Amino acid sequence: MFFKVKNSEFIRWLEKERRGKFKENIFHYCFITSNMIVDAISRHSPEIEKLREYM
Repeated sequence: MFFKVKNSEFIRWLEKERRGKFKENIFHYCFITSNMIVDAISRHSPEIEKLREYM
C-alpha cells in the first residue's frame, strides 16, 4: 500500500528538530508492505514501477 500523508506530524517534528520550516513544499509518503513500513519525505512525487506480480 502507498499513502500520501496530509497534515503530517512527521514533517512538523522534522521542522521542530531543524528549528525552522522548510523553504520548499515537501510531502510525506508512507509505503506499507507485509514486512515493513517506510516513511519518506520528498519535494517530488514518487515514481512507482511494478517489478513483478506475486501469485
